[in-house]
Amino acid sequence: VGPSWTAFARVLSVYLKATERSDANAMIQLGEWHLTGQFTPQDSVAAYSWFDRAANLGASTAGEKRDALKAQLRPEQLEQAAKLHATGP
Repeated sequence: VGPSWTAFARVLSVYLKATERSDANAMIQLGEWHLTGQFTPQDSVAAYSWFDRAANLGASTAGEKRDALKAQLRPEQLEQAAKLHATGP
């Protein structure tokens, strides 16, 4: 594991801790990373779940991103995202 990976792991840890404090901006960032596959495997279901969590906290940009992504997901993917949302970070 190289130094850049170690640095990213520290950043990711900070973002995940922020989500535990209901930080919508951290949730949006995690959703973006999952959506684009930057720093994390590309995963539209996980991205939707993070955007949904942030939207439920009142982040309007997250709601827009969630709604745009929803149109691209199959019903079983939305069900999977709901399960991710229920289990928390």
